[in-house]
Amino acid sequence: MLTEIPVIVASLKDAQGRCGRGEAAGVSYDGETPASMAAQLHGLRARLHDDVTPADLMA
Repeated sequence: MLTEIPVIVASLKDAQGRCGRGEAAGVSYDGETPASMAAQLHGLRARLHDDVTPADLMA
């Protein structure tokens, strides 16, 4: 019986204080873990800015 799943939670806040949040468990068969996803997110950190669009995030 599955009782817990480790996830990563990401929050983005802009200069006006608006905040968006998301969470993901990753894809285990692809080798993703919260730690590997955190490393990917940290690699993108410098590319995030106040006027980032949803299309920018998808790219």
